[in-house]
Amino acid sequence: MSKFAIAVVALSMLAILAAPAVAQDTKYLELVQAGRSFDPTWPVDGSSWHELYPVYCTGHVQTGHDDANGNGTIDACENIMLDGVLSHVDWIGPTYVLRQPGRDKTKYVEATLLRQAHNYHEVYPTFCKEITTEEPILNVCQDVFITSPPEDMGWWHVEYIGTNIITTPTTPVEPGTWSKIKAFFINLFD
Repeated sequence: MSKFAIAVVALSMLAILAAPAVAQDTKYLELVQAGRSFDPTWPVDGSSWHELYPVYCTGHVQTGHDDANGNGTIDACENIMLDGVLSHVDWIGPTYVLRQPGRDKTKYVEATLLRQAHNYHEVYPTFCKEITTEEPILNVCQDVFITSPPEDMGWWHVEYIGTNIITTPTTPVEPGTWSKIKAFFINLFD
């Protein structure tokens, strides 16, 4: 392979590595915690997380985290390590698991980021569908009436309120990486 071809391949790889996280890298995860409702306290390493989106029901194990401000709770802009991959916590909040009585329909929804009263964002099964209720979801065992969209209109039961985080992977860059890249290209053409 010629030096030019090697340089093109190397530059292509650098462009891929330098690209920001794309939408499919973003994960919506729910903490698996038996008997506990929404709790933003950092779970112990080894805890399980259930992926809601983009690949529903994929399991992940927490292998590390940072508590940047030392308050003991998960906060936006902290980091979590899942299966050995470091990710940035973009958002944390409650996940509401709704079930429609008499039908085998379940929805995972979260409050919109704007916290508009009675407006929710469906995470699963139809990602990004807007859900509106007559009253806010406040606690487990509550019955809420969905007013829109029309296909979901009716009474729904709040089965569970879990802890949800939205993450994007971080790409750690070791000190001196750019120096190594420059040296690679200088040596390539010497």
